Amino acid sequence: MSLISNPFTGDAFSLAQLTNAINKTPNQYGRLNDLRIFRPEPLDTRSFLIEEAEGSLNLVLTKPVGGTPTSNKRDSRKIRQFRVPYMPLVDSITAEDLMNKRGYGTQQLMAQAELLNRVMSSMRAKFEQTFEYLRWGALNGEVIDADGTTVLCDIYSEFGVTQVDADFKFSVGGTDIAEACRNLIRSIEDNLKGEMMSGVQAFVSPEFYDALIKHGS
Repeated sequence: MSLISNPFTGDAFSLAQLTNAINKTPNQYGRLNDLRIFRPEPLDTRSFLIEEAEGSLNLVLTKPVGGTPTSNKRDSRKIRQFRVPYMPLVDSITAEDLMNKRGYGTQQLMAQAELLNRVMSSMRAKFEQTFEYLRWGALNGEVIDADGTTVLCDIYSEFGVTQVDADFKFSVGGTDIAEACRNLIRSIEDNLKGEMMSGVQAFVSPEFYDALIKHGS
């Protein structure tokens, strides 16, 4: 009589071992990590609150001694609540997945650990790609679900911000592209409301970039 062991009950597949295997898989999606504007924040609840304190900087008028002083304008505060999206992803490994399957790049049968690690790597890659996709949506002001149509969060509407459109008019030969860039930067500076910035970085489509470098100015 032979016994068939359960590969998922041994020490080799403990929670720590599985976690280490997942963490060792390479992260292929992280272009926005270089900007350091998205910081992971672990949560214990399915929703969270954001408190916004919009400060205002004002000049203080001079007054004669004993005159009526200028009233101080305090910061306005707002509370917004957001729900954490639920994105489940499930897979399973059966005996059929290992039956007569050759390991990748070898002449031996596939090991259970190899298949498990490949499945977990594939699942993690999907999550990393999803996070990158949602972050790009946040930069564009509209976070859209993976179906391409469902809006998870309209940041412009949620925070009462009007989107600024800048037409570079590439089709017009006499357009001053440098002036268009300066106007866009000034618009960003004005909307920072006194906050300091170290520079401006823009992400554009291939079509926009081609039209930019081909323009006469």
